[in-house]
Amino acid sequence: MAHSFVAFRDDGGKTYLYKADKKKKFRQVLWGDFLKIDGEEPGGWLRIIWAPNDPEKRETVYIRKEDTVDRRPLEIIFLDVGQGDGAVMISPETGANERITVIDAGGQRVGKADLSGIARPDKPEFLQGR
Repeated sequence: MAHSFVAFRDDGGKTYLYKADKKKKFRQVLWGDFLKIDGEEPGGWLRIIWAPNDPEKRETVYIRKEDTVDRRPLEIIFLDVGQGDGAVMISPETGANERITVIDAGGQRVGKADLSGIARPDKPEFLQGR
């Protein structure tokens, strides 16, 4: 199953997922949101699987193809841990070219155990240089 991301609209307007009739709004999505594509529909629509890992919430919805992009945007996650803020940046590239950078604004060095909730074992370079 392919995937895509919500595009940033040129007009700055909001982007929505729609029910099967393609008129009733299902929910608003934001620039960069990950979308699981289940196929293409006539008229420039993509079929999206919403909540693909939750059988109780799983639903097929639709988005205009023009409101999507194939390349994910730079992702920045800001962390407030109470002693100093930090951020995690994830590059737009995927696979072996993906880069994850941790910015620690606290006074103490961050160790691997401190990041266990966000560290990705499939990315050993995540903590290099720490």
